[in-house]
Parts: sequence; structure tokens; C-alpha cells
Amino acid sequence: MLAATRIFRHQIVVAATLGVSSLIATPVLAGTDVTWPAGSTQFVISDLVITETLTIEPGVDVLINDGVAIIVQSGGNLVVNGTTSDPVLFTGNGSPRWDGIEFQAGSAGQMSHSIVERTNNVGIRVISAAPLIESCTIRDVRGQGTGAAARGIHVTGAGANPTIHRCLIENVVAADGVQGTNTGAASNGADGADGGLLSNDGSPGGNGSPGAIGGTGTAGGWGYGIALETGAQAEIFSNHIRNIKGGKGGKGGTGGAGGDGGWGGAGYNEVGFLGDGGDGGNGGAGGTGGVGGIGGWAIGLRLWDLPATTTAAQNLVEQLAPGQGGQGGTGGLGGDGGYGGPGVNGAFCFLDTFGGDAGNGGNGGVGGVGGLGGTARAFDAQNGGATVLLVQNTAAAIVVGSGGSSGSSGFGGNNGLGGLGGDCAGNGANGSDGSTGAAGQTGAAGTRNGAFAANVALQLKNNVVTFSGAPSGTALVTSGSGTITAGTNCFFGFSSLSSGSVTVLAGNVLADPMFVDSANFNFHLAASSPAIDSGDNAAVPVGLLADLDDLERLADGDNNASVVVDMGAYEVQPIGDPCPADISPSGGDGIVNVIDLMAVISAWGLCPDPSNCPADLNGDDMVNVIDLLAVISAWGACP
Repeated sequence: MLAATRIFRHQIVVAATLGVSSLIATPVLAGTDVTWPAGSTQFVISDLVITETLTIEPGVDVLINDGVAIIVQSGGNLVVNGTTSDPVLFTGNGSPRWDGIEFQAGSAGQMSHSIVERTNNVGIRVISAAPLIESCTIRDVRGQGTGAAARGIHVTGAGANPTIHRCLIENVVAADGVQGTNTGAASNGADGADGGLLSNDGSPGGNGSPGAIGGTGTAGGWGYGIALETGAQAEIFSNHIRNIKGGKGGKGGTGGAGGDGGWGGAGYNEVGFLGDGGDGGNGGAGGTGGVGGIGGWAIGLRLWDLPATTTAAQNLVEQLAPGQGGQGGTGGLGGDGGYGGPGVNGAFCFLDTFGGDAGNGGNGGVGGVGGLGGTARAFDAQNGGATVLLVQNTAAAIVVGSGGSSGSSGFGGNNGLGGLGGDCAGNGANGSDGSTGAAGQTGAAGTRNGAFAANVALQLKNNVVTFSGAPSGTALVTSGSGTITAGTNCFFGFSSLSSGSVTVLAGNVLADPMFVDSANFNFHLAASSPAIDSGDNAAVPVGLLADLDDLERLADGDNNASVVVDMGAYEVQPIGDPCPADISPSGGDGIVNVIDLMAVISAWGLCPDPSNCPADLNGDDMVNVIDLLAVISAWGACP
């Protein structure tokens, strides 16, 4: 059954309804398969729950209300038949965002040439199901809620085994953290008591208590391109994952204000003894500002707790940007110094007493330390003990999250005033203002890894992994019982190649892969790339016949008559012979001259073997005057 409404030429029709407020009253068509015809516009005003088959034809626009999801339940089947020229669009109805498409256990589906955009938290989620998702675009996914993660495609649960081919996942942004709890002002110190029985002087005021440390900012959310988790499997081939961002860490909380100093007691008691005023107490120091929250991580492909060998092949992962650490919190204000207690004005000057000295203002709190910047990982494989194969992938433009800025210093407390003395006695001294606290420290930057393995066996073949900017980070990292074996890959831009249980085999290239235009995110290999014809043909997965551009996967890119696969997601295609008239000696000598002319004359006539007839320059299976003229027109050094 479907819960949906649709519009054809401004006429509202309810196809089938389950738990939906219909726009008009119509009969319920229960248990009916439904087809949304090509070119129509469909409105989803409440959760669309599919328990039969919904077929969507090319060019349909599906406009979905705020917070609404499309849910394919057990027994349901979502078939989306978009085409290259007429994709099916799933988007928000107006400015709000919707909650994505979810395939639940027991459901089925096939999505081709679909655009899923402007969703909360996830674009497509697959739970213990196995739909086909091919040639789709998932874009503009935003984490909603404090530090919420964002995932382009999320696959989870035992029995999940979707096919994810040739999809574009882009602009996935996790949510920011929030500011840590601001601490309240500390309690003031107690006031000094008046002079007691048989005690001439007033008691000093108590010192203010120091302010508490500000709360730590919350961490930013993590961003994922494709996340495969908790017993799931998938076939992940030829996808393009780009612009994945972690959320920014929250600011640290403000340090608590120091308590004010207590006032000094008066120099007088009930039996007539006259004493000096008590000294005022010092203000308490302001609390240190809280530490900024950690920046959220950015992960291109997450493979976590998988039950069996999983292969991810020929994916391009680029522009991973972890979140910045949160700013440190502001230091707390210092407490004010207490006033000195008053002296006594006696009947005669010699009976006058002095006022008490005032307390000093408390020092301002130190600013908080900025949060740690987030970490970027192109490939993150953890737990489950399975083997993960990474083949023919390219990872590029991977940056680190910057540390949070330092917290501002707290201001010092105000000084207290000295107590007034008697007419013939001096006033107490004023206190000093508290000093401004020191500024906090900038948080440390995050790091970046090409591939990370924890408690899994990770194998890399024919990949290109490169970082942006100044060299930093580690290309290959393991933890726990994780292992990495790497052969015939290109690594560049790191500070260290490996850390942990890493085996680096022969055939790896530790040099710039020489992309065509990395500044503009063109990660095809340039003609001078050392990654061309440098891979291992035996490692190419069976059936992987075309590269990410859908061109020949095994091609002689350097024109040396030897077909060896390139490293990375793209294969450089052979160029035509730049000097076809240079036919003699075999393979050419760089110049067209009489030797080539004589070769044409010697081969004059019908080609006995058209597949091996180098003198047939125009490809008509005949060596004749046309070929002779071609040699004469190309006379001289080859270009």
C-alpha cells in the first residue's frame, strides 16, 4: 500500500492512502501497485510507506514535505526508472528538508538515474535489504541536531547487500557542536564579623572562592560519503564521493566568576572596647574557560564490522574536510575585593581607631584551549575481522581540521575600598584591581590518513592516495589486530608512509601522481604520471571492464605496445599514432624519408593481412598512390 498524493495537470488524485491526511476525500485503493507516469509531479505530504510496488517512470519530480520520509517496508518494492536525460528527482517541497529514502528489512528496490537531494542526516538508508542503486546522485545532506552525523548512503544490518554502482555522493555536511555549559558565579567569601567581646578589632572579611572551569564544547558531527556497518555487505564500484565535511566543535563554556571578598568587621564591640576595622577579603580568581569541542571527522568510505570479504573498487574520493575545533571558552571574571571595616570615632582623638585595609580584586580567568581539529580518512575499515579489498580507487584533496582558536581572557575584579578611620585616625588602604587573565592556547590541528584498519585485514592494490598542501599525516595506519598489505599503489603528500602492522610490497610508487588539474579537482592522470601502466593486471576485479569514465579499463596508455592497468580510478587511453607515415624500420625511427617511401612501394597492392599492413596509411586494405602521397606530405622529422 502507498501513502501518497499526486498531481496531474493541477488535478489532485489520491492513489492509495494509509495514515495520511488526504487533500480530497476519495476511496482507499488498498493493496494496489501504483505507477507514477513519466513527467508527472508527485507531492508527498506525510511519510510515504510502501508495502506493495511503486514504479516511478522517467522525468518524475517528487516534492516532499518537511521531515517526511519515503519508507519501503517488508514486502514493498520501489522501482525508479530514471534515465540519463530524464532522471527522477526527489527533493524538498519548498525550503524545508525531508528525511530521505529508507529500505527496511524484507524490502526490494531498484533506483536508476535518480537524484536524492536536500535531506536530513542521510540520503538513502538500507537496513538488511539489497536494492540496486546505480547511476544516482545523492547530494546536499545535512546533519540535524547538535553534533549529528551526515551520511550520503548508509547501509547497516545483517543481510544488507545492496549494489551501489556509478553514483555521485556530494555535499554531505555534519552538524556543528554547541557551546559547553557556562558555569555560574562562585559564592562570595563570608563577611568578617564585628569585633567580639573583649576583642578590640573587627574580624577580617573572608576571601572569595575561585570560579569553576567552563564546560567543554560538544564535538562536531562526523560526515560520511558511504557508510557500510554492522554486519552489512555491499558491492561498491565506480562511485564518486566528494565534498564530505565534519561539523565544527562547539565553543568552550565561560569560566565561572570568582566570588567577591567579604567586608571587614567594624572595630567596636558591645562592652565598649574600641578597635580597628577588619581588613576586607580578596576577591576570588575567575575560572578558566572551557576547552573547545573536537571537530567532526570526514570519512569517504566507512567499512565497519563486516562479516565477510568486501571489495570497494574504482571509487573516487575527494575533498574531505574535517570540522575545525571549537573556540576555547572565555575566562571568568575575577571577584571584587571586600571593603575594609570602619574604625571608631572616639570621644577624644586618642580613642579614635583605624579603618581596615580593603581586599584585592581577584584575577581574571585564563581563556580556554581551542578544540582539536577533526581527522580525515579516505578509507576507514574497522572490526568484524573480515578482509577488505581496496582496488583501483583514487583518493585526493584530503585536508585536516584546523584547531580551534584560543579563548579570550577574563577581566580582573575591582579593588575594594579601605575602611574609614576615626576623625584623628587614618583610613584603611584601598585594594588593587585584579589582573586580566592570560589568553588560552590554540587547539592542535587534526590529522589525515589514506587508509585505516582496526581488527581487519585491509589489502590495497592499484590505488592512488594523495593529500593536499604541505606533507602531513600518515598514508597507512593500523590499530589493534588490524593489518594492511599494500602493493602497486601510488602514495604522495604524507609525512610518514605507515604506522602499525603495515606490509609494503614491491611496485608502490612514492611520487606525485601528476593529475591533470588537481587545483580544479580534475584527478585524471596526466601523460607524465608515474601511475600510468604501473598497476597489477591480476588485481583488477573480474568484470571491471571500464574505468570511472566508462572507457576501456585495460589500455596501453603510454603507447609502448604493452597493456598494463593504470593506478587509480581512471585509465589513460592510448592516443593515435602522431606520425603514421613513419613505418620503417618497424616502430619508426622518428623521421619520414626515402626508407618509408620504399616500404610503401615494396608493399604495393592488396594487403595480404589487413590487420598487419603498416603501409596502408588510409586503411582501405590497399597500398597504392594514396599511401605514397601520404608519405610525401609527411616528409621530414616527426612532430
